[in-house]
Amino acid sequence: MKKTWIKVKRGILEAKHRRKLGITVFLYLYILDNVNWDTGIIYEWTDEAAAEELEIPLSTLRDHRRKLEDELYIQTTQKSRCLEISVRNWTNPREYSGQIYNEGDEITEPSEVEGDTVGYTVGSETSSPVHKVSHNHIDTLNKDIYYEPCDEEGNPIKEKKKKEPKQPTHPAIVAFRRTTGRYPPKTNYDWIISILGEEPDELKLHKCKEAWDRRGYNGNSLNWVEWYRDGIPNVPFKKPIKSDENYWQTPEGMAEAAKNNEIADEKLKSWNT
Repeated sequence: MKKTWIKVKRGILEAKHRRKLGITVFLYLYILDNVNWDTGIIYEWTDEAAAEELEIPLSTLRDHRRKLEDELYIQTTQKSRCLEISVRNWTNPREYSGQIYNEGDEITEPSEVEGDTVGYTVGSETSSPVHKVSHNHIDTLNKDIYYEPCDEEGNPIKEKKKKEPKQPTHPAIVAFRRTTGRYPPKTNYDWIISILGEEPDELKLHKCKEAWDRRGYNGNSLNWVEWYRDGIPNVPFKKPIKSDENYWQTPEGMAEAAKNNEIADEKLKSWNT
């Protein structure tokens, strides 16, 4: 009957195996599911048949198999029309002696054989119902192995670079920022563009903002933009501006001028004494 579960020792949960196996753990479990219990060997392996059953690209499966071989989990031998895969340091689940088969810790070159010339039926009635393998004796290579993240089919997942937000480039929005030192809310872009147009007069816009501020109105309001279209209303200023040539004719200006004259006279007296 088709096997319904796979048994492995808890050692596979160790961090060193997680780093080594990575996404290849699924192919490793698949191999354990099909290995001969008595010998720890799959005698007629083809990558094509395994890729078809696991529903992953053939090139991905071959890459994962070579990684398992490179990390000493399996050993691959080329036969005339197929591959023979041996699970390294295998222990037969039916034996209580703990005898280890397919021993070997030396690093061998991964097989470049594609192994897809012969079809291979897995999970047949002759397959053993349970598999387990010892992992604790597999040597750690004293280095961290990094596998790039993959999707369910084993294809590498390309990380999407975060795009920096683009700054507004419309002349009306740029003119607004130059005048106020900040961008308007995005919800007001279309409204501001409809008033200022494609070629805004920044000097005129600056005068509208200055007139708004001189009247003491809310600096966060955008209503002053309408003055660009409708004209600056004839409303008295709440605060006189010193740069205005008429400022020194106002009561505030004359009072400040008198005070400045008094200060100047006192300084002149101190210098003459």
